[in-house]
Amino acid sequence: MKQEDYDREYGYQRIPEDNWLRKKANTFGAVFTKNGFKKSVLRRVPFARWISNYHSGNLVSDLTAGVTVGIYNVPQAMSYSTLAGLPPVYGLYASFFPPLLYSIFGTASHTSIGVFSVTCLMVNKCLQKMLKIEHDASLQNSNKLTGLTAVGIVTSLCLLTGIIQLITAATTASYFLNLEKNYRVKTIHDIPTGFPDPAFPRVDIWNFIVQDALSIAIVAYAVTISMGQIFSKKHKYRLDSNQELLALGLINIGSSFFATFPTSASLSRTLVNEECGAKTQLSGIISSICIFFVITFIGPLLSSLPSCVLAAIVLVAVKSLLMKYQELPKLWKYSKHDFETSFRIIRFDAPLIFANVDKFLDNVRDAAAEIKNQRRASTESSQENQDWTALIFDCHTWCYTDSMGIDAVREIDEDLKNLRVLPVFANLKSSLRRQYEHAGLTNQIAQYQMYPSIQDALDAAHELAANKNKFVDLEKSALYE
Repeated sequence: MKQEDYDREYGYQRIPEDNWLRKKANTFGAVFTKNGFKKSVLRRVPFARWISNYHSGNLVSDLTAGVTVGIYNVPQAMSYSTLAGLPPVYGLYASFFPPLLYSIFGTASHTSIGVFSVTCLMVNKCLQKMLKIEHDASLQNSNKLTGLTAVGIVTSLCLLTGIIQLITAATTASYFLNLEKNYRVKTIHDIPTGFPDPAFPRVDIWNFIVQDALSIAIVAYAVTISMGQIFSKKHKYRLDSNQELLALGLINIGSSFFATFPTSASLSRTLVNEECGAKTQLSGIISSICIFFVITFIGPLLSSLPSCVLAAIVLVAVKSLLMKYQELPKLWKYSKHDFETSFRIIRFDAPLIFANVDKFLDNVRDAAAEIKNQRRASTESSQENQDWTALIFDCHTWCYTDSMGIDAVREIDEDLKNLRVLPVFANLKSSLRRQYEHAGLTNQIAQYQMYPSIQDALDAAHELAANKNKFVDLEKSALYE
């Protein structure tokens, strides 16, 4: 069923367009009323909302979860701080300040903010790049530069429940057996007590790290909002995605003055927090208090901890990634479309706007290159049978397209057809189809390229592969004249 047939059969009607300017003016003016200002403050500072309505019955649960996550966080933060190329103590700093700030500005009750794996590797790459620039250009104050830009994010994949016992046993054995001196076992050495003095970050190196910072910001937000959505849906409370972005920004800005590095939500700690019965972000405050005592008093006791034990924590975390193949049977039950190998389906989970249109075009070009390479390597099928193929776009996440996005759609349609690949658009919203019609895209994109569902698009793609003559004569398209 084509999109136009679907619209005709089910009586599609255009929705009247709203007065955008009047709507925005009313929204902005409402903030300056008495009730509007109060609602705005409660929305931007969720701490004031949940602390005023805090139920005393949740105190034990939050206290238990906070202490558990705090203890769990100590070896994790130290081990993955070394993975990021930083001394272990920086992981402790990153586990103290961000949770405190998130408890004030965050809206997710169970999210545990701190160090995370993917951004750790990204920041480590940024650090190595800066060190190379420093060496090649002979920059001044190299040590200071290294300290200010060596921000790292540490892994937070699921760890074994016995990590704390392993850390304690290894530290005790190392201390009494003097492993570093007698057996040349490398330890983490001194862990300073107390907090570093606040310092304003240098801004003269921003032009070197702006791209890395943008990538880390996107990854951190995506992970944090995903964790928040999972547990907000499970426990039936509202998550404000815009407020989450604001909270992450305030967390990283505020923490940057105290020698910490970019942070985000952690899957492992969030799971521990939720399983221990956390009800509010009071558990995050308690977790930070535990880290405070470690930094202030307990840190020197961990100086004899072997570095290999911290490395073992990283290796244990990798195990969960290697076992992902066990999820295939479950994914098969969820969506058989994901196992389709005859055709490629591209889903771009963002609106097509100027900020990400280049990324979208890169994804499409990569898919087209794979199709081209596959054709070149194929020797079993004749050229006629593999002449035309389809590339399906799952458009249900496209909520808006600006002028650059429309130009990108027009560009991929032309480029793919020149490669004898037919772009097929599925789940395209009615508002976007109307926008594309106003932009003149419907004069270029035929009706047989738009379908109301992925299944209809797949059926059309299979039909194209079997008999392209049932479509319009693609060989006589204006693109080939």
